Amino acid sequence: MRDPSIQFIRVVNKLARLAQSPTDFGTGEVLYFSELQVIDAVQNTPRINVTALANLLGITTGTVSPIVNRLANKGYIKKSRVSGDGRVVRLELTEKGMVASKGLQRQAREYALEYAKEISFGEWAIFNEILVKLEAFVDKKMRNGA
Repeated sequence: MRDPSIQFIRVVNKLARLAQSPTDFGTGEVLYFSELQVIDAVQNTPRINVTALANLLGITTGTVSPIVNRLANKGYIKKSRVSGDGRVVRLELTEKGMVASKGLQRQAREYALEYAKEISFGEWAIFNEILVKLEAFVDKKMRNGA
Protein backbone atom coordinates (compact mmCIF):
# COMPACT_ATOMS: atom_id res chain seq x y z
CA MET A 1 0.00 0.00 0.00
CA ARG A 2 1.26 3.46 -0.90
CA ASP A 3 1.83 6.18 1.67
CA PRO A 4 -1.43 8.22 1.62
CA SER A 5 0.43 11.53 1.84
CA ILE A 6 2.50 10.66 -1.25
CA GLN A 7 -0.63 9.44 -3.07
CA PHE A 8 -2.43 12.68 -2.18
CA ILE A 9 0.41 14.78 -3.60
CA ARG A 10 0.49 12.66 -6.77
CA VAL A 11 -3.25 13.14 -7.32
CA VAL A 12 -3.05 16.89 -6.65
CA ASN A 13 -0.15 17.21 -9.11
CA LYS A 14 -2.01 15.23 -11.77
CA LEU A 15 -5.14 17.36 -11.27
CA ALA A 16 -2.99 20.49 -11.60
CA ARG A 17 -1.54 19.18 -14.90
CA LEU A 18 -5.02 18.31 -16.13
CA ALA A 19 -6.20 21.80 -15.16
CA GLN A 20 -3.42 23.39 -17.24
CA SER A 21 -4.88 21.97 -20.44
CA PRO A 22 -7.13 24.56 -22.07
CA THR A 23 -10.56 23.25 -22.99
CA ASP A 24 -13.54 24.45 -25.02
CA PHE A 25 -16.63 24.45 -22.84
CA GLY A 26 -19.12 25.12 -25.60
CA THR A 27 -18.17 28.60 -26.81
CA GLY A 28 -15.77 27.67 -29.59
CA GLU A 29 -12.83 29.07 -27.62
CA VAL A 30 -10.49 27.32 -25.24
CA LEU A 31 -10.39 28.49 -21.65
CA TYR A 32 -7.74 27.89 -19.02
CA PHE A 33 -8.46 26.62 -15.53
CA SER A 34 -7.75 30.03 -13.98
CA GLU A 35 -10.36 31.55 -16.29
CA LEU A 36 -12.84 28.81 -15.45
CA GLN A 37 -12.32 29.37 -11.73
CA VAL A 38 -13.25 33.02 -12.20
CA ILE A 39 -16.26 32.18 -14.38
CA ASP A 40 -17.46 29.63 -11.83
CA ALA A 41 -17.01 32.03 -8.90
CA VAL A 42 -18.86 34.84 -10.70
CA GLN A 43 -21.65 32.40 -11.59
CA ASN A 44 -21.98 31.29 -7.96
CA THR A 45 -21.61 34.80 -6.48
CA PRO A 46 -23.61 37.22 -8.63
CA ARG A 47 -22.43 40.84 -8.77
CA ILE A 48 -19.21 40.06 -6.92
CA ASN A 49 -16.43 42.64 -7.06
CA VAL A 50 -12.77 41.97 -7.88
CA THR A 51 -11.57 42.19 -4.27
CA ALA A 52 -14.20 39.76 -3.00
CA LEU A 53 -13.48 37.48 -5.98
CA ALA A 54 -9.77 37.43 -5.16
CA ASN A 55 -10.55 36.65 -1.51
CA LEU A 56 -12.96 33.89 -2.51
CA LEU A 57 -10.35 32.28 -4.78
CA GLY A 58 -7.54 32.76 -2.28
CA ILE A 59 -5.41 34.85 -4.65
CA THR A 60 -4.42 38.50 -4.87
CA THR A 61 -6.36 41.20 -6.71
CA GLY A 62 -3.22 41.68 -8.81
CA THR A 63 -3.56 38.08 -9.98
CA VAL A 64 -7.32 38.07 -10.54
CA SER A 65 -7.62 41.48 -12.26
CA PRO A 66 -5.84 40.47 -15.50
CA ILE A 67 -7.94 37.31 -15.69
CA VAL A 68 -11.14 39.34 -15.23
CA ASN A 69 -9.99 41.82 -17.89
CA ARG A 70 -9.14 39.02 -20.30
CA LEU A 71 -12.56 37.40 -19.76
CA ALA A 72 -14.29 40.76 -20.18
CA ASN A 73 -12.40 41.36 -23.45
CA LYS A 74 -13.37 37.87 -24.66
CA GLY A 75 -17.02 38.57 -23.80
CA TYR A 76 -17.47 36.17 -20.87
CA ILE A 77 -17.82 38.74 -18.09
CA LYS A 78 -19.57 42.08 -17.94
CA LYS A 79 -18.24 44.78 -15.62
CA SER A 80 -20.53 47.45 -14.24
CA ARG A 81 -19.75 50.32 -11.91
CA VAL A 82 -21.77 50.73 -8.74
CA SER A 83 -23.73 53.97 -8.76
CA GLY A 84 -22.57 56.31 -6.02
CA ASP A 85 -19.10 54.73 -5.87
CA GLY A 86 -17.51 54.56 -9.30
CA ARG A 87 -14.48 52.77 -7.89
CA VAL A 88 -16.43 49.58 -7.19
CA VAL A 89 -16.93 47.31 -10.20
CA ARG A 90 -19.41 44.45 -10.06
CA LEU A 91 -18.95 41.37 -12.22
CA GLU A 92 -21.62 39.35 -13.99
CA LEU A 93 -21.50 36.59 -16.56
CA THR A 94 -22.59 37.36 -20.08
CA GLU A 95 -24.59 34.86 -22.09
CA LYS A 96 -21.30 33.49 -23.41
CA GLY A 97 -20.03 33.20 -19.84
CA MET A 98 -23.16 31.27 -18.88
CA VAL A 99 -22.52 28.84 -21.77
CA ALA A 100 -18.97 28.25 -20.50
CA SER A 101 -20.22 27.83 -16.93
CA LYS A 102 -22.80 25.27 -17.98
CA GLY A 103 -20.14 23.47 -20.04
CA LEU A 104 -17.87 23.29 -17.01
CA GLN A 105 -20.71 21.94 -14.85
CA ARG A 106 -21.60 19.40 -17.54
CA GLN A 107 -18.00 18.21 -17.78
CA ALA A 108 -17.70 17.94 -13.99
CA ARG A 109 -20.89 15.82 -13.90
CA GLU A 110 -19.58 13.62 -16.72
CA TYR A 111 -16.26 13.09 -14.91
CA ALA A 112 -18.09 12.27 -11.68
CA LEU A 113 -20.44 9.82 -13.40
CA GLU A 114 -17.55 8.19 -15.23
CA TYR A 115 -15.65 7.78 -11.97
CA ALA A 116 -18.78 6.53 -10.19
CA LYS A 117 -18.87 3.59 -12.59
CA GLU A 118 -15.46 2.52 -11.27
CA ILE A 119 -16.54 2.20 -7.62
CA SER A 120 -19.38 0.80 -5.56
CA PHE A 121 -22.23 2.89 -4.16
CA GLY A 122 -20.72 2.62 -0.68
CA GLU A 123 -17.33 3.76 -1.94
CA TRP A 124 -19.03 6.66 -3.75
CA ALA A 125 -20.73 7.76 -0.51
CA ILE A 126 -17.42 7.60 1.36
CA PHE A 127 -15.63 9.41 -1.47
CA ASN A 128 -18.20 12.20 -1.40
CA GLU A 129 -17.86 12.53 2.38
CA ILE A 130 -14.07 12.67 2.02
CA LEU A 131 -14.35 15.38 -0.65
CA VAL A 132 -16.56 17.52 1.60
CA LYS A 133 -14.08 17.16 4.47
CA LEU A 134 -11.11 17.76 2.17
CA GLU A 135 -12.66 20.96 0.84
CA ALA A 136 -13.32 22.18 4.41
CA PHE A 137 -9.69 21.38 5.28
CA VAL A 138 -8.39 23.27 2.22
CA ASP A 139 -10.70 26.22 2.98
CA LYS A 140 -9.34 26.34 6.54
CA LYS A 141 -5.76 26.27 5.27
CA MET A 142 -6.52 29.06 2.80
CA ARG A 143 -8.09 31.20 5.54
CA ASN A 144 -5.07 30.68 7.76
CA GLY A 145 -2.62 31.48 4.98
CA ALA A 146 -1.45 27.88 4.64
